[in-house]
Amino acid sequence: MKAWRIQQLWPGATVAILASGPSMSLAVADQVRAAGMPAIVINTTHRLAPWAAMLYAADIEWWQHPSNADAATFAGLRVSCQQVPGVLALVRHGPVCLQLWQHGDLPQPESCRIQLNGAGIDIFQCHARLARSARPWMDVAPRLKPWGAWEFCLLDAEGNRLIFVQWAVDVHAMPDEPGTLQDPQARRAP
Repeated sequence: MKAWRIQQLWPGATVAILASGPSMSLAVADQVRAAGMPAIVINTTHRLAPWAAMLYAADIEWWQHPSNADAATFAGLRVSCQQVPGVLALVRHGPVCLQLWQHGDLPQPESCRIQLNGAGIDIFQCHARLARSARPWMDVAPRLKPWGAWEFCLLDAEGNRLIFVQWAVDVHAMPDEPGTLQDPQARRAP
């Protein structure tokens, strides 16, 4: 059995653990969400807080039970103390976390686009950090594409492409007149 030690996802933060019991309710889940706290849901409590960052269920039987089939659509991390079939790896860079699941036999390699959005996320820093261990399988550096996004690609062992993307401009706030694209390097503080 291969053990996995969970990384510190929220160092120094207060984290709400939402579990079934007499005091658990939608109102409690809503209060946690309104407070902006990271949350971990236990078992079926994910139905009250589908926005939570993590779903934990200890045993494989819970994951496989037909009444819990909706857990497969949970968008956050899915964690168990037993190996959940199909989970291959967890890749983390700052606030970006990518959970990789086994897809099965594919007739040909596929692509997956990963958008890097949010305060403090920089595609150049992400590239540098990943390059420490994956340099032979990734682009030399992010490149500005004609459509206004910085991108770099990482190949997995089967040739599937993980394409990391960060928009050079906010496409929703673009002016009517064409302008120049902003280089993320120029946004950095001196």
